[in-house]
Order: sequence, then structure tokens, then C-alpha cells
Amino acid sequence: MLAIRRIVTVAAIGGLFVAPAVSGASAATSHSSTAKAPAAAARVFTAGTTRITTGPGIAQALLKNGIVTYPTKPARQSQPSVGGGSAIQFTFPVASGRIGLTPLGGNIYHKGGILFVNKQSNNYKAIEISSFVINLNHATVFGIVNGAKVRVPLFRFNASQTKLWAGTKWFTANGVGLTVSTTGATALNTALGTSMFTPGLALGTARTVLRV
Repeated sequence: MLAIRRIVTVAAIGGLFVAPAVSGASAATSHSSTAKAPAAAARVFTAGTTRITTGPGIAQALLKNGIVTYPTKPARQSQPSVGGGSAIQFTFPVASGRIGLTPLGGNIYHKGGILFVNKQSNNYKAIEISSFVINLNHATVFGIVNGAKVRVPLFRFNASQTKLWAGTKWFTANGVGLTVSTTGATALNTALGTSMFTPGLALGTARTVLRV
């Protein structure tokens, strides 16, 4: 019989998600002696998805500013009705992930991305963000901008309402709040010729499901 274990609500691990963002290379590894013990318990996942749903007013604000979004393969995009209003939903396949459960930490790598296009500008200004990495240790989503070789911190996540579950072959995080980072806001505003993206702007929520 498969044992299903609800790990925690994030109220119990709130301190985990307040560390400052670091570069993708340094965020991937901890050198403290206390972090070595959970390494043996880390789980490797090879499949799954992360689904991001925009929050109230975000889809409308994008349209008001002439900005449209397109998924870049193999990501998918849909427009569900949420809470009586329209939203944009992105689904990104998981390429791989390594997660330690005690304490929670690790990285989740994704395929695909989002192309933003400002159709109000004369020359259709655009930016592509892709190949996202969720860094659980630092509450940050890193991504590649316009095909660059180095990932930068694009989003932060707020885990105050998140619930986590794990089974022997899967892991689920639900209700993760996403906000725009300072770096992300600068990149989006500069490329699109807009000012709608501000640091801390609440974009929506994410749900991640991982499988071995």
C-alpha cells in the first residue's frame, strides 16, 4: 500500500523562504555543515509539471498595456475563468528536480517559457523568459532572458499559503504565491517599453507536481 504523507503547511517552514536571492550557481549548493545531513534523503524526480495561474487583474492589466503572451514549446497556455474573471495559465514540463525533504530544499528545472510582446509599440517590442529553475532554498525562480547563457532571478515566491505533500514516487506543492523580482521587473519593463511590472507585483499562484 502506498504511504501518503502530508509534510507540512508552510507556516511551519516559513523561515526557509526568506533567504536572499543568489546566483544560480551558488544557490544550487549549500556549504554549511548542517546542510550535509539531509543530502542522503534527497529525492530525484524526472517528470512532472508546474502550472502558473495569473492572479486577479493581471490578465486585464497586460491587455490594457497592449502586452500579449505566447508559450514557447513545450510549455502550454490557456485562459481559464477564475473567480468570475479571466486569467492566463501557463504549464511548464519539469525536466528534472532534486529535492531534500528535511529540511525542504533543492532545485526544479523546467522546459519551455513565455514570450511577451508589446503590440502597442511601433516595432512590437518583445522578451522571452525561459528554462525556469525553482530554487527552494532561496524562494526564487531563476530564468534565461532572450537566450542568454546565465539565469537571472526573475520571480520570488511566497509560501505562506502553500501546502506540501509527498508520496514514495511523487511530490506536490500547491498555492505558491509568485511576485516579480527587482531584476525581473527591470528586464520586462525595459524590453517591453512599459512600467507595469514593479518589484513585488503579485503575479499569481503556482502548483508543482513531481514524479520519479
